[in-house]
Parts: sequence; structure tokens; C-alpha cells
Amino acid sequence: MGFFSRIVNFIKESIEELKKVTWPSKDTAISSSVVVIGFIVVFAIFLSAIDWLVELVLLALVK
Repeated sequence: MGFFSRIVNFIKESIEELKKVTWPSKDTAISSSVVVIGFIVVFAIFLSAIDWLVELVLLALVK
């Protein structure tokens, strides 16, 4: 089996597998995305607060 034949076979098999996937509904996809984005925002705020506190402690130690 040649190189290009294997690539074509891989693409055909991938398409067949994608047809078997049960995709989420639009509402489910949107609500899941909102939850993920919300978690990212909360976690970013948390990490920023920790970073700020560590900076304050280090600046106090240096003085």
C-alpha cells in the first residue's frame, strides 16, 4: 500500500468514524461553553489575586 493510498484510507476511515459521533445539541453546546468560560474567568481572577498577594509579600520581605 503506497503512501498516498494510506492517507486516502485514513481520511475515509476518519469520515466514517465522525458520522458515528453523537453531537451535542446547540443548547447543550452553548451551556457547556458558558460554564467553561465562566470557570476560566473565575480561575484567572483567583490566580491574579494569588499573584498579587505573593508580590505584596515579596515586596515586604525585600524592604
